[in-house]
Formats: sequence, C-alpha cells, structure tokens
Amino acid sequence: MKIVMKEEISFLEEELKRIDTQIKAYNYGGKLDKLEEIMKLWELRKGILEEIGEETSKVERSFLEEELKRIKTQIKAYNYGGSKEIVDKVIKLFELRKTIVEEIKKTTKVKARVYSGM
Repeated sequence: MKIVMKEEISFLEEELKRIDTQIKAYNYGGKLDKLEEIMKLWELRKGILEEIGEETSKVERSFLEEELKRIKTQIKAYNYGGSKEIVDKVIKLFELRKTIVEEIKKTTKVKARVYSGM
C-alpha cells in the first residue's frame, strides 16, 4: 500500500510541476477565455496540494508570491473605463488574487504551527 501511495504522490508532484510551468508561462493580460483556463489550473493545483497534504515549502510560498505580484501588476495596468471584457478580466484577476492570498495565508498558519511545536 505504501508503494502505491508513494507512486501516487510522485505522480501528483510531477503534475503540479507541469501546472506551475503552464501558470508561469501565462500572460495575465491575455484573453478572457485563456484567463478562465488558467483559473481552472489554479483550482486543480489547489486540489493537488490538498491531496498531497504536505507542509508548504519556501519554494511554494515564493511561487505564490511571484504570481500574486504578476497579477497585481496586471490589475494596475488596466483602465476600468475600458470595455466590458477588460472589466470582466479585472474581476477574474481579483478572484484569482483572492485564491492566491488564501493559499499564502495557509503557508503562514503552517509556519506558525511548526514554530510553536504543534
């Protein structure tokens, strides 16, 4: 049973790397339908991390912070007086930003538990 679990965790970790590569390659200023695809990858990524159940590493937190910075930069670049598509993109980017902030908060809670000896 342990061998199967190790294989399963290894598979999930590899898929997580592939998802992260795709997310890093995405330009948040792209089309709305592509943004929605990336948001689905973020949800899939979140599910994989929950399934693996590992403590979040410094690398994970760094990845989240880098993506949060990219999203905030893109939000600032948009003019709210633009087209409906732009407003829709900004709304989606704010939703994605919220998801990432929640994941970062989880890493902070994990650190607090580790430092407090829990």
